[in-house]
Amino acid sequence: MKYTKRTLVVLSLALVGCRGQIMPASPTPVDTRLRIFSETASTPLMHSLSAAYQPAHLLIGWDIQVGDLNALSGWLKNNQLSSQPAYALTTYLPPDSTLWSTPIGQDGLAIIVNAANPIANLTPDQLRTLFTGRVLNWKALGGTDQPISVVSQQIGSSDNALFQAMILGERQVSGAARLATTPEAMIQAVSADEGGIGYVSMGALSASMSMSTAATTIRTVPLDHVLPTPQTVSANQYALRSPLLFVGLKVPENDAYHDFFAWVQSPAGQAVVSKNYAPLAALASTP
Repeated sequence: MKYTKRTLVVLSLALVGCRGQIMPASPTPVDTRLRIFSETASTPLMHSLSAAYQPAHLLIGWDIQVGDLNALSGWLKNNQLSSQPAYALTTYLPPDSTLWSTPIGQDGLAIIVNAANPIANLTPDQLRTLFTGRVLNWKALGGTDQPISVVSQQIGSSDNALFQAMILGERQVSGAARLATTPEAMIQAVSADEGGIGYVSMGALSASMSMSTAATTIRTVPLDHVLPTPQTVSANQYALRSPLLFVGLKVPENDAYHDFFAWVQSPAGQAVVSKNYAPLAALASTP
């Protein structure tokens, strides 16, 4: 598998040191508005972060928009001439992207099957044969005599872009594959089909399984005998992983966006991220 290497810069957390003497806090919090675009899979994380971030000096009004990767690019461009900046949360940037980015953690792409499917492990090569339609029955991979039902995420989602880049390459997904427009739709489709197989963000899967019956109707298949967990992604043991990024058209100034991004990278923010994702510290040792 080929991986795209990207240089990621972590915002400085030494905010006090670069500002000089700390001045007394204003008795009245300043009203401010933060505009963040979030992809569907990362929206639960964005809501958790916005709920946990409560700076004493600011009263924040959150404007959180939700959509896919294509909508993200359009949304940022539409805000290019706005007097107020806007940023986005994503797990994928094209190799030729010129957007500013800063990481806040890592996500993994989980391979899911119906809970009735006994398949114990898959390899990247087997995933390619499955999703391109070269294998049509689970029996060919050591499973039961059951037709394979591929479910793919829509073009324009980060999950689809990552799966295409890391597994399929130049190959195309099978024309017989069904389309899931959201992570929830992916989980539901695989839950309802004993031969189903799909992929979904590790973080989105964790959030969905804690709020539904998905834990009893689907299961995650190890890839090369490794399951995607915050621990295996942190240790760089799971192959299908990608950084969680805040991105924008320009570097944030010494403003409320800068403070929020720095807080997410602080221990307090990382405690929120690490509930369903690998924390930021793991990126320091990523090859």
